[in-house]
Amino acid sequence: MNCDAIPAPPSNVAATDNCGSVRISRTQIQEPVDIPGVCGAFRIIRIWTATDDCGNANEARQVITVYCDGLPQVALGNDTILCNGETLRLRADGNDITSTTRWSDGSTGPALSVSQPGTYGVTVTNKCGSSSDEVKVTYIPCDPKPTFANAFSPNGDGNHDRFRPVVYRGLMLGYQLRIYTRWGQLIYADEDPKKGWDGSLHGGPQANIGTYIWWVSYRKEADGPPIILSGIVNVLR
Repeated sequence: MNCDAIPAPPSNVAATDNCGSVRISRTQIQEPVDIPGVCGAFRIIRIWTATDDCGNANEARQVITVYCDGLPQVALGNDTILCNGETLRLRADGNDITSTTRWSDGSTGPALSVSQPGTYGVTVTNKCGSSSDEVKVTYIPCDPKPTFANAFSPNGDGNHDRFRPVVYRGLMLGYQLRIYTRWGQLIYADEDPKKGWDGSLHGGPQANIGTYIWWVSYRKEADGPPIILSGIVNVLR
C-alpha cells in the first residue's frame, strides 16, 4: 500500500459474548520493514482486544504494509515572526517514520524548541538519501496590552484572589506595581507581573473592603521608554 492511501482504523468493530458485557480496546504498532530495493517501507499492526466480564480475552489484528519509495520529505513551515519571550516548537514532520533526523544545532530529536532569532534547519535521512528544510525565526518587541480588573475578591476561594495584569502577548520588562489608598498611602508593591496583589497590607493583614488606586510601569524593550498605566480597583469579600 502507498503512503498516501493508509486507511483509517475501522470504527464499527464489535464483539459478542455470553459472559456479560464486552469491552474493546485498540493498540497500534509501527515497525520498519526491510524489503530489498524498497526505501522506507514500514508495517502498521492494529490490534483490537475484546475482554468480557469473566476476564476472558480475544483479539483481532489488521496488518498493513506500507511502501514509501524515494527520498524522505520534511517541511518546517513558513518563516515566522514571534514576540520576545515566546517559544516556538519545530517538528520534523515528514512521510518516512524510519528516517533519522539531525537539526542545525546537532540535536537528533523529533522536535526543536526555539527561543532566539535565527535560521533553523533540519535534515532527514533514509535509505534512499536525505532531504532538508529550514525556517527563519524573527523576534520583535510586542506591546503586551495588559488589562486589569476593576474588582477582585481575595477571600481564598481560588477565584479572582489576586489583582494582576492579563497580558495578550509580549513581555512586561521593568514591571512595577504600586497600590495606594484613596489618601495616597502606599500599601503594596511588587515587581513580578505573575504574582499580583493578594489584598494584604504590606504582606500583613487584609485590606478593608473599598476602592484603591493602582499604578503600573513597564517597558516593551529593555532600553525603551516606560509605559505608565493607572486606575482604580475595588476589594470585595
